[in-house]
Amino acid sequence: MNERMYPLYDKEWLIQKYCVERKSVREIGLLLGCSADPVRLALRRYNIPRRHRPLSEREKEYIDKHKNEYLISYIARRLGELYSEDNGGSRNRLTVKKYIDSS
Repeated sequence: MNERMYPLYDKEWLIQKYCVERKSVREIGLLLGCSADPVRLALRRYNIPRRHRPLSEREKEYIDKHKNEYLISYIARRLGELYSEDNGGSRNRLTVKKYIDSS
């Protein structure tokens, strides 16, 4: 193992950098001269909960614009699963969209 990676085996150091100093996984990786992957693995090894970045305004706008399409796809997929379990058939996205539009 590379000496520069030793801090990833020090739970207290990792908590200090990630939780207290609020450094990102990428920033910690840069400090150690490695990618973010070993840092993620160390967080998982010590059961340190991951922080997730908030959505950007661009991402929020995209989701708002397309959320009905995602919802219809999810409903169609879930209904298809339920229907195939019960009847051996399936329901596709178009069938669900027609039903929602007609309601």
